[in-house]
Amino acid sequence: MAVGVVACSDPTKKHAPADGAGGEAGEAGETDSASVTTGDGGTSASGAGGSDTGSATGGGSTSAGGSDTTSSSAATSAGEAGGAGMAGAGGTAGLGIDAFCELLQARARSWLRECRSFGDSADFWGTQRIDRFCSSGRAAVEAGRLEYDPVQAEACAALSVGGCEDIEAFAYSVESIPQAGWLQSNVCEGVVSGLVPLGGSCHADSTDYAYECAEGYCTTETCPGTCTAYASLGGDCELEPKACDRRVAYCNSEGDCQAFVEPGGSCDNAQCTPGDFCRLDETEGGSRCVPAIEPGGNCDPALAQCAQNLECYLGVCTDQVPLGAECVDTAHCPASAYCDGTCIARVPVDGDCSLGQICVDEALCDGSSCVIPGTEDEPCPCASGSYCDEDGICQVLGAVGVDCTTAEGGPSPSQCEADLRCVPSQIETDVPVAFACQPQGGEGDPCLPQTANTCRAPFFCHPTSFTCSVPAAADEVCNFALVWDSCQPDQYCACTSNCDGLAHQATAECTARLDDGTECAAGKSCASGVCSSTCQPDLLCR
Repeated sequence: MAVGVVACSDPTKKHAPADGAGGEAGEAGETDSASVTTGDGGTSASGAGGSDTGSATGGGSTSAGGSDTTSSSAATSAGEAGGAGMAGAGGTAGLGIDAFCELLQARARSWLRECRSFGDSADFWGTQRIDRFCSSGRAAVEAGRLEYDPVQAEACAALSVGGCEDIEAFAYSVESIPQAGWLQSNVCEGVVSGLVPLGGSCHADSTDYAYECAEGYCTTETCPGTCTAYASLGGDCELEPKACDRRVAYCNSEGDCQAFVEPGGSCDNAQCTPGDFCRLDETEGGSRCVPAIEPGGNCDPALAQCAQNLECYLGVCTDQVPLGAECVDTAHCPASAYCDGTCIARVPVDGDCSLGQICVDEALCDGSSCVIPGTEDEPCPCASGSYCDEDGICQVLGAVGVDCTTAEGGPSPSQCEADLRCVPSQIETDVPVAFACQPQGGEGDPCLPQTANTCRAPFFCHPTSFTCSVPAAADEVCNFALVWDSCQPDQYCACTSNCDGLAHQATAECTARLDDGTECAAGKSCASGVCSSTCQPDLLCR
């Protein structure tokens, strides 16, 4: 008979409300896809944590050849990491746990503003992961169940600030499958390590960074659990999937610990050793495990067995292939080519690009042929540093204070320089009538409620004053279009009227999070962070 997992909190630490591990960003009804725009020219970055819904409004398209840039707040965070707090307590080397948490909790929220256009921090697995570490994980360190390594933490933090791809501390997990595709290394492994001996009390879910047990696993029938030796091969893991030693075995569908399959073995109904691939054997049929072959190693093209980001060309794994060869990445093709299944030469100036072919670096496709991009007062498409106006003519991107109002009287973010936002510069009868390019705002600075990223974390754009404001308290106005943590932590943003129209025109107030058993529509409305028709207890043993 299955044994229920018991909810538990460490009595040595007060914890923040649970956010629900592994939650994806963006819940239905919280973003207004028809009106939400990103602040970097109308296009939002893509990737981890859900899909973006932003679209540009106003004059023309963004200039071609531009790239996503990270605003100055991330760089500021990185700079702060290099100053105050980059040494542990007592002057020891590395980054102390308080500085680590202060830096990365702020960075996770800034990353959402700079690199995404959805939801608030409660929806992002990155903030969930770092918040859990900084509450129950820190409690485990203080209680002596985990050991914190400030030197390893400093290295982890260094790969977690900077550009939109730098989220190492948020993507890492001790589990075998972290947030796929986002890890640059395993540098965050070892920030904490388990100290609890076999037979000792442990909390199975205190952090994603490590298990509390020095050896074995933490049971979950009760909370706290007990550090227990791993089950032997063939042993029962039906109620405890972590009972199998993850270095050599996994819990199969029948609830038994099964050894990983070595290279050459069948993986039709089994898992290969981590790092190896399960590939279809086109010669003999079925699937078998094959090792990841490094550059220069011999390979079989039918098995796709080269290590990640390598090609099997003429029986050898390589990161460079010639024109006409099969490819998976443009980086593997000659400099003058791109990858579209095979390496294809880029189209020269005046060449045909009507079927989606890619032009040489110095040219852009105008829909039919490759042309040299225009500069100021020349026809579109436009070079980097310019935008295409409503008449199809290139104009220089606006600096701070330059007008970005469209002919129809709306904002046009695409007219502003990178890292600037198009925000209200004149308001009449509570309606913006003119707009100007400005940096991301702090408290009291102008902002646009339906436009993502116009305020720095932790501020939100107040929907009636059009200014960046501190998170609202109970019964105060919040921004239903872009909640962006617009309420205090014990509150959520609830729509009170005009809920079926444009989200930024809805009326919403901060409302206390709901107790267990109360009807709910989303996890963020629950104190526990868990909603299934009604608010449910958080069953994680933190």
